[in-house]
Amino acid sequence: MVRGQKTREILIKKGFDVPEFTADPAVLLKEIYKDLKIEKKRRIGYIPHYLNYNRVKEENPEDFVVNLTNPIEKVIEDIVSCERVYSESLHGLICAEVFGIPVLFKTFWDHKFDFKWKFEDYYSSTGRELPKSFEEWEELKIDFDRLKKSFPWDLLPYKEE
Repeated sequence: MVRGQKTREILIKKGFDVPEFTADPAVLLKEIYKDLKIEKKRRIGYIPHYLNYNRVKEENPEDFVVNLTNPIEKVIEDIVSCERVYSESLHGLICAEVFGIPVLFKTFWDHKFDFKWKFEDYYSSTGRELPKSFEEWEELKIDFDRLKKSFPWDLLPYKEE
C-alpha cells in the first residue's frame, strides 16, 4: 500500500503492481492512542517543520507552537489540545485530522521543491482535495477496517486486542 493516488500512479507507470486502496498508516494513530484524553486548551496551534520551530515560535508569541522533537505522546497531546491547527508537517496534519481537529496545510518557509505534493497525495487517499480554508475542511472519512486489516500489527510493540 502507498500513501495516495499520486504515488500509486507514478509507481504503476514504472511497472509496479500497486493496490487500488491507498492510505497513510498514520491515520491509525487514533486506534493506537484510543485512550487519549482530549482537553481543548488552545484556540489555534502551529505545527512547523522541526527546523522551523524556533522561528515560528518567535513570530507567533501569542499562539501555541507544537515542538515535533518532543516525545510522540507529548506531540499528540499538544496537537489535540488545539481547536484548529496550521501544519507544515504531514503527519502533524494527519494526527489533527484523525482526532477531528480542523487543520490546514501551511508552509513557514520557502521550499525549493513541491512540498505541497505529499499533502495533496495524502488527501487523494481520502477522496478529498487539500482545503484552502477551515470552512472547506471536512472530517476524515476512510475505511479504517480495511486499513487495519492491511497493517502489519505484528511489527509493532502494540498488540491489537
